[in-house]
Amino acid sequence: PELLINLNDKFFKLYFSKKYSYLFYKQYLIVTNKPSKSRTLKEKLIYNFYKKRFDKVHAIFNYEKILSKSKAYWLANKINVNTCVYCNRLYSNIIEINGGKNNDNRIARPFFDHWFSKSKHPILALSFFNLIPSCSVCNSSIKGSIDFDISTHIHPYNKQNDEGFKFSYQFNSLKEPVVIIRDFKSLNTKTSKTIEDFKIKEVYNSHSDKELKDLIDLANKYPNKYLKTLFTDTFKDLNMSEEEIYRMIFGIETKEEEYHKRPFSKFKHDIIEELKNIK
Repeated sequence: PELLINLNDKFFKLYFSKKYSYLFYKQYLIVTNKPSKSRTLKEKLIYNFYKKRFDKVHAIFNYEKILSKSKAYWLANKINVNTCVYCNRLYSNIIEINGGKNNDNRIARPFFDHWFSKSKHPILALSFFNLIPSCSVCNSSIKGSIDFDISTHIHPYNKQNDEGFKFSYQFNSLKEPVVIIRDFKSLNTKTSKTIEDFKIKEVYNSHSDKELKDLIDLANKYPNKYLKTLFTDTFKDLNMSEEEIYRMIFGIETKEEEYHKRPFSKFKHDIIEELKNIK
Protein backbone atom coordinates (compact mmCIF):
# COMPACT_ATOMS: atom_id res chain seq x y z
CA PRO A 1 0.00 0.00 0.00
CA GLU A 2 2.80 2.43 0.80
CA LEU A 3 4.38 1.81 -2.60
CA LEU A 4 1.05 2.34 -4.38
CA ILE A 5 0.41 5.71 -2.79
CA ASN A 6 4.02 6.80 -3.37
CA LEU A 7 3.73 5.97 -7.07
CA ASN A 8 0.49 7.91 -7.29
CA ASP A 9 2.04 10.97 -5.62
CA LYS A 10 5.16 10.73 -7.76
CA PHE A 11 3.08 10.66 -10.92
CA PHE A 12 1.04 13.75 -10.01
CA LYS A 13 4.11 15.61 -8.83
CA LEU A 14 5.52 15.18 -12.33
CA TYR A 15 2.18 15.79 -13.99
CA PHE A 16 1.61 19.13 -12.29
CA SER A 17 5.15 20.34 -11.65
CA LYS A 18 5.87 22.00 -15.02
CA LYS A 19 2.76 23.86 -16.08
CA TYR A 20 0.68 23.78 -12.93
CA SER A 21 1.32 24.16 -9.24
CA TYR A 22 1.78 20.95 -7.27
CA LEU A 23 0.91 22.92 -4.15
CA PHE A 24 -2.51 23.79 -5.56
CA TYR A 25 -2.95 20.15 -6.50
CA LYS A 26 -2.60 19.22 -2.82
CA GLN A 27 -5.19 21.85 -2.00
CA TYR A 28 -7.47 20.34 -4.64
CA LEU A 29 -7.37 17.01 -2.80
CA ILE A 30 -8.52 18.78 0.36
CA VAL A 31 -11.23 20.72 -1.47
CA THR A 32 -12.74 17.51 -2.90
CA ASN A 33 -13.76 16.53 0.63
CA LYS A 34 -15.80 19.69 1.08
CA PRO A 35 -19.42 20.00 -0.08
CA SER A 36 -19.62 22.19 -3.18
CA LYS A 37 -21.89 24.71 -1.44
CA SER A 38 -19.35 25.38 1.30
CA ARG A 39 -16.36 25.97 -1.00
CA THR A 40 -14.91 29.46 -1.27
CA LEU A 41 -14.47 31.13 -4.65
CA LYS A 42 -10.76 30.29 -4.62
CA GLU A 43 -11.53 26.67 -3.77
CA LYS A 44 -14.06 26.45 -6.57
CA LEU A 45 -11.51 27.76 -9.07
CA ILE A 46 -8.92 25.27 -7.85
CA TYR A 47 -11.42 22.42 -8.00
CA ASN A 48 -12.63 23.22 -11.52
CA PHE A 49 -9.11 23.76 -12.84
CA TYR A 50 -7.65 20.52 -11.50
CA LYS A 51 -10.68 18.36 -12.06
CA LYS A 52 -10.40 18.90 -15.82
CA ARG A 53 -6.85 17.62 -15.70
CA PHE A 54 -7.82 14.75 -13.40
CA ASP A 55 -10.51 13.74 -15.86
CA LYS A 56 -7.85 13.25 -18.54
CA VAL A 57 -6.10 10.72 -16.30
CA HIS A 58 -9.41 9.05 -15.42
CA ALA A 59 -10.05 8.57 -19.13
CA ILE A 60 -6.82 6.57 -19.46
CA PHE A 61 -7.27 4.43 -16.33
CA ASN A 62 -10.97 3.88 -16.99
CA TYR A 63 -12.05 1.21 -14.49
CA GLU A 64 -15.63 0.90 -15.75
CA LYS A 65 -14.59 0.56 -19.39
CA ILE A 66 -11.41 -1.50 -19.15
CA LEU A 67 -12.34 -3.93 -16.38
CA SER A 68 -15.27 -5.36 -18.33
CA LYS A 69 -17.54 -8.03 -16.92
CA SER A 70 -15.47 -10.95 -18.23
CA LYS A 71 -12.20 -9.46 -16.95
CA ALA A 72 -13.76 -8.75 -13.54
CA TYR A 73 -14.72 -12.42 -13.22
CA TRP A 74 -11.23 -13.43 -14.34
CA LEU A 75 -9.69 -11.21 -11.66
CA ALA A 76 -12.06 -12.46 -8.96
CA ASN A 77 -11.04 -16.03 -9.82
CA LYS A 78 -7.36 -15.11 -9.59
CA ILE A 79 -7.73 -13.40 -6.20
CA ASN A 80 -9.78 -16.37 -4.94
CA VAL A 81 -11.27 -14.89 -1.74
CA ASN A 82 -14.52 -16.50 -0.62
CA THR A 83 -15.84 -13.87 1.79
CA CYS A 84 -15.90 -10.09 2.08
CA VAL A 85 -12.41 -8.97 3.09
CA TYR A 86 -13.85 -6.19 5.26
CA CYS A 87 -16.57 -7.89 7.30
CA ASN A 88 -16.04 -11.66 6.81
CA ARG A 89 -19.82 -11.89 7.21
CA LEU A 90 -21.02 -12.71 3.69
CA TYR A 91 -19.84 -15.06 0.98
CA SER A 92 -18.47 -13.34 -2.10
CA ASN A 93 -18.41 -16.44 -4.27
CA ILE A 94 -18.10 -16.47 -8.04
CA ILE A 95 -21.10 -18.09 -9.72
CA GLU A 96 -20.81 -18.97 -13.40
CA ILE A 97 -22.66 -21.34 -15.71
CA ASN A 98 -20.74 -23.38 -18.27
CA GLY A 99 -17.50 -21.65 -17.31
CA GLY A 100 -18.95 -18.16 -17.79
CA LYS A 101 -18.54 -18.15 -21.55
CA ASN A 102 -20.72 -15.07 -21.96
CA ASN A 103 -22.39 -12.41 -19.83
CA ASP A 104 -25.62 -14.41 -19.55
CA ASN A 105 -23.64 -17.19 -17.86
CA ARG A 106 -21.97 -14.89 -15.33
CA ILE A 107 -24.23 -14.71 -12.29
CA ALA A 108 -22.32 -13.29 -9.32
CA ARG A 109 -18.88 -12.20 -8.15
CA PRO A 110 -17.37 -10.05 -5.37
CA PHE A 111 -17.59 -6.28 -5.59
CA PHE A 112 -14.20 -4.59 -5.99
CA ASP A 113 -13.67 -1.73 -3.58
CA HIS A 114 -11.04 0.87 -4.40
CA TRP A 115 -9.31 1.24 -1.05
CA PHE A 116 -7.54 4.33 -2.40
CA SER A 117 -10.41 6.17 -4.06
CA LYS A 118 -10.54 6.52 -7.84
CA SER A 119 -11.40 10.22 -7.51
CA LYS A 120 -8.09 11.11 -5.83
CA HIS A 121 -5.89 8.27 -7.07
CA PRO A 122 -6.96 7.61 -10.68
CA ILE A 123 -3.77 5.82 -11.70
CA LEU A 124 -4.57 3.20 -9.04
CA ALA A 125 -8.05 2.55 -10.46
CA LEU A 126 -6.84 -0.59 -12.25
CA SER A 127 -4.22 -1.78 -9.77
CA PHE A 128 -5.00 -5.33 -8.67
CA PHE A 129 -3.62 -4.40 -5.24
CA ASN A 130 -6.16 -1.60 -4.91
CA LEU A 131 -9.18 -3.75 -5.77
CA ILE A 132 -10.42 -5.31 -2.54
CA PRO A 133 -13.02 -8.13 -2.86
CA SER A 134 -15.99 -7.07 -0.76
CA CYS A 135 -19.73 -7.43 -0.32
CA SER A 136 -22.21 -4.83 -1.56
CA VAL A 137 -22.99 -3.69 2.00
CA CYS A 138 -19.37 -2.83 2.85
CA ASN A 139 -18.53 -1.50 -0.59
CA SER A 140 -21.56 0.71 -1.24
CA SER A 141 -23.72 1.13 1.84
CA ILE A 142 -20.97 1.52 4.44
CA LYS A 143 -17.62 2.57 2.95
CA GLY A 144 -19.02 4.39 -0.06
CA SER A 145 -16.97 7.54 -0.59
CA ILE A 146 -15.21 7.59 2.80
CA ASP A 147 -11.63 8.66 2.20
CA PHE A 148 -9.25 5.98 3.49
CA ASP A 149 -5.54 6.49 4.05
CA ILE A 150 -2.81 4.24 5.45
CA SER A 151 -2.17 6.80 8.19
CA THR A 152 -5.76 6.64 9.44
CA HIS A 153 -7.11 3.16 8.59
CA ILE A 154 -5.92 -0.43 8.54
CA HIS A 155 -5.22 -1.62 5.03
CA PRO A 156 -6.41 -5.26 4.69
CA TYR A 157 -3.18 -6.27 2.93
CA ASN A 158 -0.89 -4.56 5.42
CA LYS A 159 -2.03 -5.47 8.93
CA GLN A 160 0.34 -5.10 11.87
CA ASN A 161 0.42 -7.26 15.00
CA ASP A 162 -0.77 -4.40 17.22
CA GLU A 163 -3.81 -3.73 15.05
CA GLY A 164 -5.81 -6.83 16.00
CA PHE A 165 -9.01 -6.87 17.98
CA LYS A 166 -11.31 -9.43 19.59
CA PHE A 167 -15.04 -9.89 19.42
CA SER A 168 -16.81 -10.35 22.73
CA TYR A 169 -20.33 -10.03 24.14
CA GLN A 170 -22.35 -8.75 27.05
CA PHE A 171 -26.01 -8.79 28.09
CA ASN A 172 -28.20 -5.74 27.73
CA SER A 173 -30.95 -4.58 30.09
CA LEU A 174 -33.33 -7.12 28.54
CA LYS A 175 -30.86 -9.94 29.27
CA GLU A 176 -30.20 -10.35 25.56
CA PRO A 177 -26.65 -10.97 24.31
CA VAL A 178 -25.10 -8.18 22.24
CA VAL A 179 -21.82 -8.06 20.35
CA ILE A 180 -19.06 -5.79 21.64
CA ILE A 181 -15.41 -5.23 20.76
CA ARG A 182 -13.22 -6.30 23.65
CA ASP A 183 -11.23 -3.47 25.26
CA PHE A 184 -12.26 -1.12 22.47
CA LYS A 185 -10.94 2.00 24.22
CA SER A 186 -7.46 0.52 24.48
CA LEU A 187 -7.15 -0.18 20.74
CA ASN A 188 -4.88 2.03 18.67
CA THR A 189 -6.49 4.84 16.70
CA LYS A 190 -6.21 3.18 13.28
CA THR A 191 -7.90 0.02 14.52
CA SER A 192 -10.74 1.79 16.31
CA LYS A 193 -11.37 4.13 13.37
CA THR A 194 -11.49 1.24 10.90
CA ILE A 195 -13.94 -0.65 13.13
CA GLU A 196 -16.12 2.44 13.52
CA ASP A 197 -16.12 3.40 9.83
CA PHE A 198 -17.01 -0.13 8.74
CA LYS A 199 -19.73 -0.30 11.43
CA ILE A 200 -18.38 -3.69 12.49
CA LYS A 201 -20.16 -3.79 15.86
CA GLU A 202 -23.48 -2.68 14.37
CA VAL A 203 -23.23 -5.12 11.46
CA TYR A 204 -22.52 -8.08 13.74
CA ASN A 205 -25.23 -7.10 16.18
CA SER A 206 -27.71 -7.63 13.38
CA HIS A 207 -26.86 -11.33 13.89
CA SER A 208 -26.67 -11.34 17.70
CA ASP A 209 -30.09 -12.96 18.09
CA LYS A 210 -28.93 -15.84 15.89
CA GLU A 211 -25.19 -16.49 15.54
CA LEU A 212 -24.21 -15.17 18.97
CA LYS A 213 -27.22 -16.56 20.83
CA ASP A 214 -26.72 -20.02 19.34
CA LEU A 215 -23.15 -20.19 20.63
CA ILE A 216 -24.12 -19.00 24.11
CA ASP A 217 -27.06 -21.43 24.24
CA LEU A 218 -24.73 -24.26 23.29
CA ALA A 219 -22.44 -23.43 26.21
CA ASN A 220 -25.33 -22.96 28.67
CA LYS A 221 -27.25 -26.14 27.81
CA TYR A 222 -24.33 -28.44 28.51
CA PRO A 223 -22.15 -28.99 31.59
CA ASN A 224 -19.39 -26.53 32.45
CA LYS A 225 -16.34 -26.79 30.29
CA TYR A 226 -18.35 -28.69 27.68
CA LEU A 227 -16.70 -26.88 24.78
CA LYS A 228 -13.23 -27.53 26.13
CA THR A 229 -14.09 -31.19 26.71
CA LEU A 230 -15.47 -31.41 23.19
CA PHE A 231 -12.09 -30.47 21.79
CA THR A 232 -9.87 -32.46 24.15
CA ASP A 233 -11.79 -35.71 24.66
CA THR A 234 -14.69 -36.27 22.26
CA PHE A 235 -12.62 -36.09 19.08
CA LYS A 236 -9.38 -37.26 20.64
CA ASP A 237 -9.53 -40.75 19.16
CA LEU A 238 -10.41 -39.49 15.69
CA ASN A 239 -6.95 -37.99 15.24
CA MET A 240 -8.47 -34.66 14.14
CA SER A 241 -6.69 -31.32 14.46
CA GLU A 242 -8.37 -28.43 16.26
CA GLU A 243 -8.80 -26.65 12.92
CA GLU A 244 -10.64 -29.67 11.51
CA ILE A 245 -12.90 -29.87 14.58
CA TYR A 246 -13.85 -26.20 14.31
CA ARG A 247 -14.54 -26.61 10.62
CA MET A 248 -16.72 -29.70 11.11
CA ILE A 249 -18.77 -28.46 14.10
CA PHE A 250 -18.99 -24.71 13.54
CA GLY A 251 -18.22 -24.34 9.83
CA ILE A 252 -15.38 -21.85 10.37
CA GLU A 253 -11.64 -21.46 9.94
CA THR A 254 -9.43 -20.77 12.96
CA LYS A 255 -6.27 -19.44 11.34
CA GLU A 256 -6.33 -15.71 10.63
CA GLU A 257 -4.84 -16.13 7.18
CA GLU A 258 -7.73 -18.48 6.31
CA TYR A 259 -10.64 -16.52 7.82
CA HIS A 260 -11.54 -15.36 4.32
CA LYS A 261 -12.56 -18.90 3.33
CA ARG A 262 -15.72 -19.05 5.49
CA PRO A 263 -18.10 -16.39 6.85
CA PHE A 264 -18.09 -15.53 10.56
CA SER A 265 -14.76 -17.31 11.11
CA LYS A 266 -13.12 -14.62 13.23
CA PHE A 267 -16.32 -13.74 15.08
CA LYS A 268 -17.21 -17.32 16.04
CA HIS A 269 -13.62 -18.21 16.84
CA ASP A 270 -13.29 -15.27 19.25
CA ILE A 271 -16.62 -16.01 20.96
CA ILE A 272 -15.98 -19.76 21.23
CA GLU A 273 -12.55 -19.19 22.76
CA GLU A 274 -14.16 -16.92 25.35
CA LEU A 275 -16.92 -19.45 26.12
CA LYS A 276 -14.36 -22.24 26.46
CA ASN A 277 -12.69 -20.37 29.31
CA ILE A 278 -15.88 -19.81 31.33
CA LYS A 279 -15.68 -21.87 34.52
